[in-house]
Amino acid sequence: MCTSSEKEHFEVQYKKNAFFSPKEVQFVIYDKKIWSFAKELLRDSKTVADIGAGGGTLLYNISKITTAKLIAVDFSDIAVTYLKRMVPEATILKEDVTETSLGNESLDFVASTMTIEHVDDDKLLKEVRRILKDKGYFLITTVLKTRNAWYFYKDKNGKSVLEPSHLQEYGSLSSFLKLLNKYGFIILKAETPRLKFPLIDPLLKRVFGLFRNDFWNAIPATKPVEFLRKISMFPIPGYYAIEVIAQKKTK
Repeated sequence: MCTSSEKEHFEVQYKKNAFFSPKEVQFVIYDKKIWSFAKELLRDSKTVADIGAGGGTLLYNISKITTAKLIAVDFSDIAVTYLKRMVPEATILKEDVTETSLGNESLDFVASTMTIEHVDDDKLLKEVRRILKDKGYFLITTVLKTRNAWYFYKDKNGKSVLEPSHLQEYGSLSSFLKLLNKYGFIILKAETPRLKFPLIDPLLKRVFGLFRNDFWNAIPATKPVEFLRKISMFPIPGYYAIEVIAQKKTK
């Protein structure tokens, strides 16, 4: 369950960055092979949920390739506002991602990008297993931190972290896959692309942060601005994404 301090942290982050919720899927799924495989599975899915949906980038792209019923889960008021704009056809649940109101074995496909590192990972995986149908598919991404990783954020022990609110940053792909296996998931595909930061973002945030209206907030999600962000991406030292497509084992 998310604590009140974690919720407050995310509200602050969304206030700063929600207008950067992009439409380009490469900002949330870095490996093209993973996304290509996910699209194949999504086309035949009837019910799809994005757990920790944020501003709606992934669900927006999912909506373009499937006629499935779409569900977004996020506890942030600001995230919900952006979700409604980005994916108006989706059912939005303002709930804790580890304790949703979704029914047992009710979903064909569950996605969760860069969320598990913020919460109790055991609770999240138990919840996904509960709501996913037998042989249902699970797309999950998280952070891989190598020994030489460096970023300007620090945790309470003074160690570099990608985000101050992270409860864990996984040390290897194998350890994360073992965790998925523990909760009854078969690994279908796994990749570890580099994590990159758009160097132009600080400037964009200063410029667009001066304005708070629908017109200005929509500009960073336009193709020209997203192109500038993509070409300015620079690898974060020692950090990678873990991107996995798994399938729930039958009972």
